[in-house]
Amino acid sequence: MPERTTIIDIKKNEEQIKKICAEKARAFFTERKSATYADITDQIKRFEFEIDNVDPLGWLSRQQNSVKTYWSDREQNHETAAVGAADIVTGKTSVDYNDLFNRLKKPLGSQNSRLRYYGGISFNQGETPDESWLPFGVYRFIIPRFEIFCENQKTFFACNILYRSKDNADEKLQEILNELNVITFSGAVEDNTGPAPLARNNFPDFPQWERVVNSAVKSIRKGYFEKIVLARKAELEFQSKLSAFTVLKNIKKINPGLTFFCFQPADDVCFIGGTPELLYRRNGRNEIHSEAIGSTTRRGKTTAEDKLLKQELIASDKSRREHWFVLASVKNALADICSEVSQSSDVSVIKLARVQHLFAALDGILKDNISDGDIISALHPTPAVGGYPKEETVRQIEKLEPFCRGWYGGPVGWVAFDSAEFSVAIRSGLIKNNKLSLFSGAGIVTGSEPQAEWDELESKINNYLEPPRATDRQKTLRQHGS
Repeated sequence: MPERTTIIDIKKNEEQIKKICAEKARAFFTERKSATYADITDQIKRFEFEIDNVDPLGWLSRQQNSVKTYWSDREQNHETAAVGAADIVTGKTSVDYNDLFNRLKKPLGSQNSRLRYYGGISFNQGETPDESWLPFGVYRFIIPRFEIFCENQKTFFACNILYRSKDNADEKLQEILNELNVITFSGAVEDNTGPAPLARNNFPDFPQWERVVNSAVKSIRKGYFEKIVLARKAELEFQSKLSAFTVLKNIKKINPGLTFFCFQPADDVCFIGGTPELLYRRNGRNEIHSEAIGSTTRRGKTTAEDKLLKQELIASDKSRREHWFVLASVKNALADICSEVSQSSDVSVIKLARVQHLFAALDGILKDNISDGDIISALHPTPAVGGYPKEETVRQIEKLEPFCRGWYGGPVGWVAFDSAEFSVAIRSGLIKNNKLSLFSGAGIVTGSEPQAEWDELESKINNYLEPPRATDRQKTLRQHGS
């Protein structure tokens, strides 16, 4: 079990927690130095200290470390804010999923139940990334160096040390102490109002979007594929460097009930989002839960309007077909890797702060020797972000979309010794210095119209940063030529 002390008021006793952490690290490395060479193997050590309540996201915004990670699950059962990296597993070329997850499993053990690799994988491993996505690699997972995490209404501070047999113990210890020295628990939290954008560009613009959607609909009618998800990128430019944590706080305030994430591999670039879409959750060795979410309508301004919009969503032939592709694909994928699959209920509607989606939940018992690599290979990408069938639509997306998706639409999440959780990175944005690129996609099926799909995506993009206003429709029309 992780080592703990009594609860520490960390705001008043910052030096105490640093002292305790430093002492634990010194003791660990002293033990390593005294071990015989034959006994020295790659080993990870985790220290945990229960602390007084601290806002993890506010704490993260004050840290100077260039590497930052944030994760908060949809049910608000677990929240982690972290800086630095005890270990990084990354690559710039495509990788076999099983090989990747076998590498991630090696440092994890039952003695560190809260130890996790956090990270993500690009939507299309075959796609050539643009400059902004290069720091993320095709995949990138890290065990953080220092964490503040909340679980079961308790808050902890943790330090993770990965010591390899080839490491110099004195140098490794000094590296950790230097990182610990710059950690702070005091100071003002960043202002969360956020600046107004100076300019905006759409990729594609409306005329190009119209051509692309019409082309996709024609291909569907010819039988080349049955559904394809086409995305837009809205690039917002600001006067100065944008704070990822200011943006993320605004997203959480406006759109509660989502899984929120932040992956910052370097000072000037960060991928953030708030997604409603769970790819899968694995509990223990063989229990898996997944969901099928698809089709979108807005929330009503009154209870009566909200109910009417829900009924129209359920009754819409186009919406039902769009969601069916997602549900059928997830069911078939689970059937390949599970000995049992069950759908918990009929298709229903999940209501979020600003939108409603058709929804179905599925549970399964995994077959023997199924890994997280097998699960992601089977499920990703779902027709909610790719299309149906997935191989052909992924190729078409690369041809039709005038930008690199990078991690947008890819699996993001965490993996631990006996559990894992991955969400689909939709409703997300890439921050690069003073620019914020927002991504959003629409499912194209027979009957899709460019104007309606454009308006749906515009609504999603507007909801990302601010509540919808009556003038949003007029804004949308003005932005067609931008």
